[in-house]
Amino acid sequence: MSRYTEEEPIILGTGSYENIKAGNTLSIDRNGGRDFGYNGRAFKGLVPPREIKEEYQRKMAEIASIRGDLKKIKEIAIREYIKSYYEKVLKKYSPEYLPYDLQERFGSNIILLSNDQKDRRIIADYIETETGIFIPEIMTNEEGVITPISPGPRYKFMLYKEKSKVSFGPKF
Repeated sequence: MSRYTEEEPIILGTGSYENIKAGNTLSIDRNGGRDFGYNGRAFKGLVPPREIKEEYQRKMAEIASIRGDLKKIKEIAIREYIKSYYEKVLKKYSPEYLPYDLQERFGSNIILLSNDQKDRRIIADYIETETGIFIPEIMTNEEGVITPISPGPRYKFMLYKEKSKVSFGPKF
């Protein structure tokens, strides 16, 4: 198996249920996107555990009531979320070979869907940490025409820090 490259569009992009109207979609939400009217395929292997989502939401609620450097406090909360998500989910997958694993199961030109932009962008940035390939945030219309949109916050530098603590074993 070769290294994932831009010539192989295994993961076409990431998006929300609202913005993606057509394509080879794959939900990475706990309920497979059912709460958002999505009835397509889902991959539970990348779903953040409920406890880390709840802990993050609790911390964000606390932040709303705190005075001080809110930007710094939010950054700490997201760092802790990424660390937990990495430890409990992402480190099971080599970022270099995760696209191939998804391709084997779901085909090419995959669009990762989640209602939580943070989760889908963490996965995209995780893959970018090893491959250098940017996976865009996109939207599609009913005909499948793709429009790139702003990816929002990027998390790859926080992921580099977590990833550097773990070896993924032999490369193929």
